[in-house]
Amino acid sequence: MRFHGVFDEILEEMTRLGIAKTKAEAVRLALFKFATDYGLVDDRLILKTLRAELAKKPLRPEAVLAEVERVKHETIS
Repeated sequence: MRFHGVFDEILEEMTRLGIAKTKAEAVRLALFKFATDYGLVDDRLILKTLRAELAKKPLRPEAVLAEVERVKHETIS
């Protein structure tokens, strides 16, 4: 998928700021944000999915705390 103009600029900025590693990840994050903002995704489903993902690759407590801080920063910004 190709984006032009302001949409491409937004994706570039998201990757430049480190919000997303790639433009594809930035699109996924934006879609997820849209879905949660409009109630298209159930919070219970989100938690269930996150738990399943975390079970796949256990993280050290320091890594979990760092990830929480990263998400907090993204949410606040």
